[in-house]
Parts: sequence; C-alpha cells; structure tokens
Amino acid sequence: MNRINIKRGFILGMCWMAYASIYLGRLNLSIAAPIMEQEELINSVQMGTLGSCFFFTYAFGQIINGYLGDIVNPKKIFSTGLIIAAVCNILIGFGPSVTMIFLLWSINGYAQSMIWGPLLKILAHTFIKEKERSRAAMILSTSIGVGSVLAILISSIVLEKGFETVFWVAGIIMLIIGIASLIFIPYVNQSKIIKREHVSFFKIFLDNKIRAILIPNMAHGIIKDNLNLWIPILFMMMYGIDVKQVVTYVFLIPLATLVGRLIFPWMYHRCRENEKVVVTIAFIVCIGSLMPLVAYQIPIWFAALLLACIALAVSVINAAFLTIFPLRFVESNNVASVSGIMDFIAYMGSAIGSVLFGIVIKYSGYKSIILFWIVISVISVVCMILSINNEGMVSNERVER
Repeated sequence: MNRINIKRGFILGMCWMAYASIYLGRLNLSIAAPIMEQEELINSVQMGTLGSCFFFTYAFGQIINGYLGDIVNPKKIFSTGLIIAAVCNILIGFGPSVTMIFLLWSINGYAQSMIWGPLLKILAHTFIKEKERSRAAMILSTSIGVGSVLAILISSIVLEKGFETVFWVAGIIMLIIGIASLIFIPYVNQSKIIKREHVSFFKIFLDNKIRAILIPNMAHGIIKDNLNLWIPILFMMMYGIDVKQVVTYVFLIPLATLVGRLIFPWMYHRCRENEKVVVTIAFIVCIGSLMPLVAYQIPIWFAALLLACIALAVSVINAAFLTIFPLRFVESNNVASVSGIMDFIAYMGSAIGSVLFGIVIKYSGYKSIILFWIVISVISVVCMILSINNEGMVSNERVER
C-alpha cells in the first residue's frame, strides 16, 4: 500500500514540476518585453500580436491535443510538448528576426497546449477514487501559481544579462524536466476507470453544461493571460516608472495567482463543491477590484494590491473551469477532450484580447482596457447566475419525478 502511495506521489510530483516549468517559457516574454521594445526589436502592437499568436496556437492546439490525450497515451504527448516548447525558447534566445520570433513563439504556444489535458488524464487514471482525484488535481493546479512566481523571479534575476538569457534559462530548465518526464513517468493503464465508450468530440462541444459557461470561461481567459502579458507596460504607462521599478509590483501578480490556487479548495468546500458558485463570487471580486482603477488616480501600491486581487480571483476561476470541471467527465473517458475544449474557449479569449489590447494601449490608453474587463465581468456574473438557476431547476424536476 505504501509502495502504491509512493508511486502515485512520484507521478503527481513529476506532473507538477512539468506544468510549473512551462510558465518559465510563457511569462518570460512579459519580463523581456520592455527591454525588447527599448532595443527596438519589437513594438507594442507587435508584442500584442505576438501574444495573440501564442494564444491562438495554444487554443487550437488544445482542441487537437485534448482529443489525442483521450486516445493516445498521454505521457508521450505532454513530454513531447514540453521538449518542443523548451527548444523554441532556447532558439528565441539567439535573437533571431522578428518573423522567426513570431514563428517560434507560435510553435511554443502549440507545444504548451500538449501538456495540461494529458496531465489531467494521467492523474485521472492514477488516482481512482473521486476525492483523491480531485485533491490531486487541486495540488497540480498550484503548479500554475508557483510556476508563475518562479517565472517572474528567475526572469527578473537573469534579465541583467540581457533578454536573451531570459529565454535560454527557461528553455534549459524545461528541457531537463521534459526529458526526465519522458524517462521516469510510467505508462498508465487506461482501462482501469473507463466505464463507457468514448463520446465524440462534437457531442462534447455541444454539451449544455459547456455552453452554459462559454462566455464566463472566455472572459476569464481574456483577463487572466492579458493581465500577465501587459502588467509591466500598464504600470509603466500609469505611473511613469522604469523596468527595474516595475518588477517589484509585477511580482505580486504571480504571488496572488498562487494564493488563489491555495484558497480554491477552501472556497470550493465552503460553496458545497459547486464550482459555479465559486466562479460567480470570484467575478464579483474582479468587478470590485477593477472599478477603483478606472475611477480614481490611486497610489501605485494600492493599484498593485487591486491587480493582485484580480489575479487571485481569476486564478480561482481558472481552477474551477479548467481543473475541476473536466474531471466531471471521467466516466465517459473525456477528461482530456473536455479540458481541451475549456482551454480552447479560454485562450481564444486571450488571443483576441491580446492583439486588441496592443492597439487600444497605443491609441486609447490603459483605462479602455480596464473598462472592458469590468463589462465582461458583469456579463459573466449574469451568465453564471442564470446557469446556477437552470441547474437548480433541473435538479428539482428530477426530485419531483
């Protein structure tokens, strides 16, 4: 029994390290961006487009790799994706042309889409009991917060050596973990918990439960990833500070993301394991934190605190939508597929928002972005309340029958 627990713990630990590492090769761009702009390698509009390229390839990759993760051994898929993403980061560090940076960053986005769904699938087959599975998934989700913190910290430390080093260090760490995962993570027996035939992808996409949360899921993607991408430039525009000063405030964002992951299990339990209620509360926190940013000229420390609250709330939403929700499809063998669809919806929002914000920041200023975030958060709250009410009505009908 102890040997089984050790094996499960080892698999969870390797999966955790793998997913934490990809944030080194994702958030490093936000730290390197101001220097790349100063050196006139890329401008703000190109940076927004670059972010969109990553999110678009990541989003469409989730559809493909989410489906493959349910029919091909997930270990092969995620290890390959991690190694490809590592190589892309290393190559960007050699300072190629803008066209080549766009190509490599787009491939990096697709490669990173090969990781989350298959990792959830591995945990779903490693931890058979539902409570153990949910607990393992929540532990895995903390890798996002820790990985984000490490990404900002490591990138900020090595930035003094030049923006190239930011990409080299991230790539090397990812490459080591990717090779180790390929060697040491055992193949899982997929026959253990599959009780029904695999449902077709299109039926999953049209599932009422997914359609009901489509807009809030996309909205959280718009806020989450563009907050990470644009926060250094936003602070520089809002308060006229330089790159070195902005790092101190930017560091609060990944730290808040980690806190959001840590408090999610508590919120989930307090809300009677209803992720929709958790999401509704989190969007309300987003609205309350965004309003002072657009209404008043507040001190920089207060702005950083409010943005951290937004990052925390969005981290909670992300855990609910992309970690817990897909696990409700274990019995039909569709964990990776649903995870892919949910990620696709979220990152399509990220992609559209990224290129839009690059243009808006240049011509209209940062307040237009904040106003947009408020509007989509309000719409999301309405959608979630309607979804909760509809779910309650369906439950009542079943009880009456």
